[in-house]
Amino acid sequence: MGLVALEIIFQVLIIMIFLSLLDFAFQKFTYKENLRMTKQEIKEEEKRQMVTPNQTTHPRSQMEMARKR
Repeated sequence: MGLVALEIIFQVLIIMIFLSLLDFAFQKFTYKENLRMTKQEIKEEEKRQMVTPNQTTHPRSQMEMARKR
């Protein structure tokens, strides 16, 4: 009787370990998928980081004005 109970507990333990490994792999996959940027997000990020000529000349003119003082 006790041997049958131990065998059932062991089988349940094996199944639980297998399911936990599957869940871990699935959670890791979905986490990485959620971190990825969509094409639209990439375009918006590129636009935000784009530097216009006015943005580069402005600090230069400020430095020149500071040197003249």
